[in-house]
Amino acid sequence: MCNNKEIQSLLTSAGNNIFYCTKALDLPEVLIVNGMRHFRFCDFIYLPDYPENLSPDQVVTANTIRSHFYGILPQFNINSLIRRNFELFLSVWNPKRVLEIGPNTNPLLNSVCEGIKNIYMADLDRDALENIKSLGLSCQYFGMDSKLNLEDRSIDFIFAIFVFHFNFSENQIFECNRVLSENGVFIANIYKRQSESKNKLLEIVKRCGFSITTIVDELNLCKGHEYWFLYKNYDENKISKAREIIINQVNNQ
Repeated sequence: MCNNKEIQSLLTSAGNNIFYCTKALDLPEVLIVNGMRHFRFCDFIYLPDYPENLSPDQVVTANTIRSHFYGILPQFNINSLIRRNFELFLSVWNPKRVLEIGPNTNPLLNSVCEGIKNIYMADLDRDALENIKSLGLSCQYFGMDSKLNLEDRSIDFIFAIFVFHFNFSENQIFECNRVLSENGVFIANIYKRQSESKNKLLEIVKRCGFSITTIVDELNLCKGHEYWFLYKNYDENKISKAREIIINQVNNQ
């Protein structure tokens, strides 16, 4: 492993006090940069705080780096496995109207699929919004204090892939609850979040009117990786099928 000074010489600044390094392997979890502790994220990015404490601008910067190297660095192979699970979750619920939160420039669904009538997207990154709109897809800005431009109970299936490790506000949870149909589901994966902030997010989820089922990723594809199923009405059959999808992934490894 390189020492701290050697690694610093290999860092590239992305702005907003965020750095990344693609020129060394086995990087340390914590690195001192400009006298400040930085925390490793996605194995090669260094953040000035835990992901859930970043400002919106810092989240955009981190996601821009992640998007740029997606499909290039080997660690993103894990993303493909997790995205495949979300595709299978979609097939279980078989929704008509779908909302993806935080697609950045790589939405899971880039065209209307069989059985799905409408696909909506919402993101914090305005540049990503324009990129998605250029593909002819519907995408709206969704910041901490934003209101979704969707009718009450108009969405059957909401999902967020690699979003919940960042700060997701009570207003945003409330808005997702507002637009979700009575028998719909909101599925997100979560990892690398500190216990205290994860418990706080759980409290917010429940305060906004959601019930929740948590399924731990036994493969531990990412540190502390879990799937959260948020809903208003529990559907034992569909939750059981979702659990089977995750178990099957374990059995197939």
